[in-house]
Amino acid sequence: MDCAEILKILPDYTVGALEEHIAAHVRAHLAECESCRRELRALENTGALLGPMPAVDAPRDLWAAIQAQLEPRARRKPAWRVYWKPTVAVAAAAAILIAVLLAWPLMQAPVPLTPDLPVLATAEGTSYAEAQIAGAWDQPLADEASLALAMAVIEPENSGEMIQ
Repeated sequence: MDCAEILKILPDYTVGALEEHIAAHVRAHLAECESCRRELRALENTGALLGPMPAVDAPRDLWAAIQAQLEPRARRKPAWRVYWKPTVAVAAAAAILIAVLLAWPLMQAPVPLTPDLPVLATAEGTSYAEAQIAGAWDQPLADEASLALAMAVIEPENSGEMIQ
């Protein structure tokens, strides 16, 4: 046996709780190992200090007092059972059903494939570029400067008026 195994069972050896063949192995190891002998002496000194302490009997009604404090906790219902009532379940099911019925038409509405363009973009005589510019002009991420330059390219005769 090595020191780690001996140190685990040394308290049992100190009080005589080991089987004889295991105790013989411990004695053989202790004859050779000084550090384990020091640990044995420390355990024996601790036992000697604790030995003279008188044993104290617990009061007769100690367990009854403990049990009386535990009973109210045992009778308490779990939190989920407090709220789990048929009326709560029916109300939750009704709320879910109403939410689905209100959301159903929104889920069935057709999604437009092209964004709605302003009236200018759908007027006859407008080019594709003009329609794109008109459609992008009011978009929140549209860069107005880029759109103005694009308009200047499309209508070069009016570009001087726009830049000034």
